[in-house]
Amino acid sequence: MADKPSLLDRSVRSARDRLVGQSLLNKLAVCLAVALGTSLVWFVAQPLLLEGPPKWLRWAVLGGLSGLGLLAAVVWTRRTAPSREFAALEIDSRFDLRERVTTAVALTPDLRQTSAGQALLADAETRVKPIAVGEKFPVKPRWTAALAPAFAVALVAVVLWWNPSAIAWGQDADPDGKGPETAKVNPNTLQKQKADPKAKQKDALEQRNNKSETLKELERELADLNEKYQKDPFQDTPERTKEKVAELTPLEDKLKKFNEEKEQKLQQLADKLSQLEKLNKEQGFDEGPADGLKEALQKGDLKKAEEEVDELKKKAKDKKLDKEDAQKLSKQLDKMKDEIERLARDKERKEKLKKDIEKAKQEGKDAESLERELEKMEQEQKQSAELMEKLAQQMGAAKDALDKDDMEQVAEELAKAGKTLEQIEAEVEDLKDGEATLQRLKEARQKAAEACGL
Repeated sequence: MADKPSLLDRSVRSARDRLVGQSLLNKLAVCLAVALGTSLVWFVAQPLLLEGPPKWLRWAVLGGLSGLGLLAAVVWTRRTAPSREFAALEIDSRFDLRERVTTAVALTPDLRQTSAGQALLADAETRVKPIAVGEKFPVKPRWTAALAPAFAVALVAVVLWWNPSAIAWGQDADPDGKGPETAKVNPNTLQKQKADPKAKQKDALEQRNNKSETLKELERELADLNEKYQKDPFQDTPERTKEKVAELTPLEDKLKKFNEEKEQKLQQLADKLSQLEKLNKEQGFDEGPADGLKEALQKGDLKKAEEEVDELKKKAKDKKLDKEDAQKLSKQLDKMKDEIERLARDKERKEKLKKDIEKAKQEGKDAESLERELEKMEQEQKQSAELMEKLAQQMGAAKDALDKDDMEQVAEELAKAGKTLEQIEAEVEDLKDGEATLQRLKEARQKAAEACGL
């Protein structure tokens, strides 16, 4: 009979299940909203594009997209499901257990049998016993869950009231009443339509000029490797395919590491920017020209943030800010600068950790776990703080220029802030391109592995 899971194991499993459940709920909301939104566009466009389409067509599109949405949500959740170690780390973080659960879970079977391992496990069990995992790991829908029913209502409205006639695209009027002539197809246009979408995507990736050098190098390595074996007359032999698998595997590891580091950096950045919501509590903050910029940054909507910065830059350059708006903008930029700097440096948390370490040493207690936490926090700051501090400095410079009524300088500093936001967006694009490149590499490695029977 298998041993009964310990309280620690049950707590970690419960936390992981709840994390997976929350992830699935969020992804279902997003995927179904995308499916229903796309179906809504089709429901609106179909009568305009097709003359007398079969009644089942629109429902087939709706059913197919909804099914794909459900499948995508499940696959997406499985691919991003947290590990046992991640769940343990979340328990430590949310219940302030200072990595006790993480350390206990990370013990190998051999270490678990030692006296030190048993002590660690016992300590973790003691700490876990009084907590209720469900309190800090709720599974509840977010605001995005409202999108799907909203699109569903819109679909019903379109079905009931939208029934226009098809538009004769690109055809002249028919004064003779002989009916429309058969549309002529341009061979060149048809050839473009038949082009491989993957090739188009590859061209787009190569043309992006703000791609990181690391990603460019990884993509070049993959392209060179593929070209090497495409030119090899013995590429289909088991020996060559084994060699290809052997060469692709370390490159896959590099790409995984690149994507993981990039995702971690962006997640940390998003988490910090989301805390700008605290500025809503500042009296009068949301009554100035920069309230849209703050909201866009808080939501991680970089495109919108760039648009807001560009709009402020144009107002400053064209001198369309009156004295009152200039004062409000100066106040908002100053508060945003201070808050972004505070979030970037995380001084309060760092100082608290340093005091806890000093106190533990004075009392003769083990401060190793606290020191590890401080080291981890400093590493995280190196990854995400640089761009935030740069953005804060540019906002501060724009604020100083506003106070001097130097609108040209205000416009220049806001233009710099826009460039910084473009840098952050380039990081996001790097992650998307890195994931696409990794997928192509996996497909190539899998194909080579199947060819040689691995």
